[in-house]
Amino acid sequence: MRLLKNILLFFVVFPYFVFSQVSINEFPEDFQLYKRDITSNTATVNISGEVEISSGFSLFILEIYKNDVLVESIPYTLSYNNNVASFEFSKNITAGLFQYGFKLRTNIGIILEEAYNIVAGDIYILNGQSNTIRNRYANDPFPFQNDFIRTFSLETQEWSSNPNPFIFGGIGYRFGASIVANQNVPVLLLNGGESGKAISHFIRNDEYITDQETNYGRLLSRYNLANFTPGDVRGIIWFQGESNAFTSIANYSTAFNNLYEAWEEDYAPDQYYIFQVRYGCPITGYPDYKNNFQTPEAHRRLGLLPKTKIISTNAITKGTDNCHYYGTDGYANLANRLYDLVAYDFYNSTNDSGIYSPNIDNVRFTNASRNQIKFDLIPSSDFYTWQSGVENDFWIEGDTDIVITNGCVLGSTVTLNLSGNITEAIPKLSYLGHNPNSTPFIINQNGIGMLSFKGVEITDSLLSEDQFSLSGFSMYPNPATAIVTIKKEFPCNSTVLIYDITGKKVYDKKSYLNQQIEIDVSNLSSGQYFVKVINQLSTTIKKLTIN
Repeated sequence: MRLLKNILLFFVVFPYFVFSQVSINEFPEDFQLYKRDITSNTATVNISGEVEISSGFSLFILEIYKNDVLVESIPYTLSYNNNVASFEFSKNITAGLFQYGFKLRTNIGIILEEAYNIVAGDIYILNGQSNTIRNRYANDPFPFQNDFIRTFSLETQEWSSNPNPFIFGGIGYRFGASIVANQNVPVLLLNGGESGKAISHFIRNDEYITDQETNYGRLLSRYNLANFTPGDVRGIIWFQGESNAFTSIANYSTAFNNLYEAWEEDYAPDQYYIFQVRYGCPITGYPDYKNNFQTPEAHRRLGLLPKTKIISTNAITKGTDNCHYYGTDGYANLANRLYDLVAYDFYNSTNDSGIYSPNIDNVRFTNASRNQIKFDLIPSSDFYTWQSGVENDFWIEGDTDIVITNGCVLGSTVTLNLSGNITEAIPKLSYLGHNPNSTPFIINQNGIGMLSFKGVEITDSLLSEDQFSLSGFSMYPNPATAIVTIKKEFPCNSTVLIYDITGKKVYDKKSYLNQQIEIDVSNLSSGQYFVKVINQLSTTIKKLTIN
């Protein structure tokens, strides 16, 4: 019995003796993500520590597993100096859809430390208001989980792939899942979003940057405790502004610039991605929203900051609360817009067609009467569509009498026709929208709505291409027997009419977008006809002969 007790005591006491003789300084943790080197597509896992000579150990062995299969055993012979031996292993792991395990044991089989589900991948930070953390309604479960999307908890200081909706959010999860699926790269998402908070809530306490009483301090602490340093994060994603619906452009810009400078110091990301908020939430139904709702324009101007891209939320259906994007495929669409930009920036995507949110440039009058406005869309290489009724969402600041009657997109140029002549000295154009879901938009080929804007000055500087005359439109063949082609850049609401020699109208067609119109005249009798092209600026008539 005494022998049995001694044996049991040995197995109880010996492990404590062993571990008291071994100090491990570096070792991976379960579910940890290591930042990958984008050139080699690998990350380095370091393991180190010291062992006392009294342990009696002469050899350590590091076993490396890949998807639970032992792939390598690395021996390390201990060399004691002053009764202490240091040990160090360094192993590169490849970023991909597989997980590594590490087991450190002695030459007599004692396991000193082990960790599993280790990956190499990329780091992204998300922050902002509820649209950053929401997926569905408040009590709905998060329906997804992906072993290759990781996070790090400040409270437990543990790594996980926890699918709690507030951990990743609908945008963050889908964005991360797209990287995993399309790039075979695991992703770490650190989401600091908090519902209903103004931008002031997210500002750094410069006197104590990891202040746990601040959102900034808590998020930075997570980043630091996960062993990341400035320059490790690929992108910071910002979706905030609903709680600043009544904040001026200047005040919002000042607050964000302070946040941006802090981010540059503490994170130094490769890129910033900012979602532009739109009409909804507290501004819905507000009678004077046209004057007070300035945050979308503040967001648009943030695109002038280095390394910063603005993402439109226009032309995506919101939920029934006019604030969030749950109950629809809204969060999926927002994540797609984000992913397309990131894929082009970081993952060697060659597709830059239709991935950028359309922005405006060169807002100007086209004539001395100041009754028509044009502006250009950027990028100019994309293809744009004017959805019927979008003219109702534009207005001239300070002039309630003049309205936009109609408009169109031709190429990358938008034309707006006005109900009268603008006499104000420095007129300004705004576009914010008024109804979250039924509003038509100007969209590109991928359905991304043009960015909202407010108070953009309309100049009187005509561009050379604005100074055209319809008198030079070409019509061929003439005489014609079957098809007549009329070729010219037609302003919006141009109408093409054909009359016979008696004055009877035989053809009537409006042309909004076409630079070339083909008309079938094969059913018309031989004889003389008159082709009339009418628009807001002029009427031009040419004679057509049909044989």
